[in-house]
Amino acid sequence: MIAMVIAFFSLHSPAFESQGIIPQEYGCSGKGMSPELVWENPPEGTEYFTLIVQDETNDLVLWKLRQIPSELRRIPRGGALPKGVLEEIHYKPFCPPFGEKHHYVFALYAMKGEDKSLEGEIVGKAEMKAFFQQEPHKTAPNPPFKNPNRKENPDALESASYPLQEEEEEG
Repeated sequence: MIAMVIAFFSLHSPAFESQGIIPQEYGCSGKGMSPELVWENPPEGTEYFTLIVQDETNDLVLWKLRQIPSELRRIPRGGALPKGVLEEIHYKPFCPPFGEKHHYVFALYAMKGEDKSLEGEIVGKAEMKAFFQQEPHKTAPNPPFKNPNRKENPDALESASYPLQEEEEEG
């Protein structure tokens, strides 16, 4: 029996901590773009990388990249990929049903040999796990209306992040 030795190396994201919460901007109700991923110390002999991002709660692959060059050490926010990288499964933003907290795994495989999905030899693996839960949509803040008969929205945000416009007076 031949024993396969797999080296482990590090993978992280500047956007969130491993075992942490993925920010809302990376979900389907946010900007829906992929987070930046950075890795260090892959094993010697790595010829290319394969990335698989999976919703473990639903057993669903959200993103799969192959033939990532061995000299690359990051995938930028939004997933601008260098020439030659194969996006086998296009990025899908995190989008569990409201109220459900899903568990996501980011797995980066250091590979050598022929690249046919994961048929090459895996020489190393880096993994990061995190959680995502969609927050309910809140509507805009209640502006200081001049009309005293106007009802306030009880679901409104507490403060504004944009300039408010005053409501025109009804004549």
